[in-house]
Amino acid sequence: MMIVETMVTRGSPDGLVARDASEYPRIGPVEPAMPRLGSLDTWTATASPGDVFRHPREVLAHPSLTGAEKRAILAAWASDTHAVESCPSLRCLAGCRAEPVPVDAVLDALQALDAPSVEAMRPALN
Repeated sequence: MMIVETMVTRGSPDGLVARDASEYPRIGPVEPAMPRLGSLDTWTATASPGDVFRHPREVLAHPSLTGAEKRAILAAWASDTHAVESCPSLRCLAGCRAEPVPVDAVLDALQALDAPSVEAMRPALN
């Protein structure tokens, strides 16, 4: 990889000198440029879920999202703003991994998210 930098050198008419990256000394260990994968994944999942999820069951299976975050993603996915124009029974999030899914699949995922709390309340209802 060649790095071009501007520097004033004697004998160089344009002042540009091309240097190979291997000419630069390594000062010491460098912290990786990417943040921790877990935190990036959680942030990306909530900020742009279409880049993370292809199907609502993937939202349910995500290990680091809270129930409230899962509910928010699924509710947004079920809304009419994500309806496919030519087929309103399909929903599609904007993003690189997003695929159209039936709105029933999104609603089923929302119901599955609520199922544990309904089961916990069932003895109190009887």
